[in-house]
Amino acid sequence: MNPTPEQIERLPKWAQAHIKRLERQRRGAITALKKFQDSDEPTRVLYEQALQLDGEFQFFVRHIDTYQVRFVCNGVSLAVMLPDDEEGRGVELSWGPEGGHGLGDMCFTPTAYQQARITNLAYQPREYESLMRRKKQTEEKKLA
Repeated sequence: MNPTPEQIERLPKWAQAHIKRLERQRRGAITALKKFQDSDEPTRVLYEQALQLDGEFQFFVRHIDTYQVRFVCNGVSLAVMLPDDEEGRGVELSWGPEGGHGLGDMCFTPTAYQQARITNLAYQPREYESLMRRKKQTEEKKLA
């Protein structure tokens, strides 16, 4: 909650001057950040970040000059690769165990329309057990 102008007027002069200086610095920093964000050169790899400035969330887009990004989380390593040129076909995905040591099978689970979750089954024992039960049931049905 910000103080009202009347509350600030009741403060000593040095405190009022200090608050004014801090407000100028804050506005200057926000302006500099916006200029920096706006000057970012567009590339094919980008991410969006929400920052709380001026009391409200603002979204900034940052571009990265690369063709491959790797995400690592909970035993899963996911690489997203773009083609070398604009004429290439689509986006390539490659996933496996974190660190590439081969620990744990990966499970690609659709979660919504054109969305999925990749989990390392070594980190998700209940999902692994459920998957193995379904696999066994399917194999038994084929044999019967």
